[in-house]
Amino acid sequence: MMYQSMIYLKETFKFLKKSFFSLFIVAIIPAVLLGIFSSPFSTLSFLPLYYRTNYGASFFSIFWMFIYRDSLRRIFPFIITCVVLIIFLSYGLGLVEKQFKTGKRGLTKPLRAINNSALSIVKTVPFMLAILLVALFIHTGLILLIRHAVSGLNYAPLFIDNFLVTIVSIILYALILMASIFVGVWAVIIQIYGYTFKEAFVEAIRAVRKKWLSLFLGLFIPITVLVSVQLTYTVFLIFEGAPRGFDWLQGFVSVMINLFILIYYMAYIPVSVYQLNGLDRRDNKPPYLRGFR
Repeated sequence: MMYQSMIYLKETFKFLKKSFFSLFIVAIIPAVLLGIFSSPFSTLSFLPLYYRTNYGASFFSIFWMFIYRDSLRRIFPFIITCVVLIIFLSYGLGLVEKQFKTGKRGLTKPLRAINNSALSIVKTVPFMLAILLVALFIHTGLILLIRHAVSGLNYAPLFIDNFLVTIVSIILYALILMASIFVGVWAVIIQIYGYTFKEAFVEAIRAVRKKWLSLFLGLFIPITVLVSVQLTYTVFLIFEGAPRGFDWLQGFVSVMINLFILIYYMAYIPVSVYQLNGLDRRDNKPPYLRGFR
């Protein structure tokens, strides 16, 4: 399993070595919007804030630890962020598919790339957003239940409370990563084979089930490194406070981590699907004419 995961990692970074700049350009706008309205993988990065609480808990006091209030109060920017994410994920998938099929890199003809991939993304990304929303409410409910059973809702969390909340958060973090792999594979299968929504769903289950642990580790390792950076910064922010004049740094860190997560994800999922199905990739071969020299 680990060996196969290393293959996925190696192939992804090999692809990014040639195509990082293109995916960087694609990911920068959605990363900025996501960084403004949310914290990357707040299912884990909220933990230092929870540990630090010295007051009672309610459903919404916990809920706001996961998501910035303004992202729900100002619903219009939240909708815009979702639309932008769908557009640029479509663009990214279109660019990667073009490179795999032709070996050509670059940001040429963005409208064609978006048009070619939009159907796959529109069918699957809202499904993932719905999963994230449900997971957020489940996570909040479980934390509230633990707090009520262990520490009491009117008191600060005890050590065993913090420990149980950490375990639950890690499990949900892993499940969200696994769901994102499945949804990504689902979208790429629609794109490659032209399957219907249901046919691609069944095929995605079959593909992911065969190598689920390898696929999971290939995403878990680099994403967890990035989330650890966010977690470390959050610990510093909670316990030390932001230096005067550096309030902008929190948003900047979130944007940068979102950026690298999006870049890696847009490369990892197509690379893994092609690897899983043994599909031919032209970007790994010399240009057509050069092969005859």
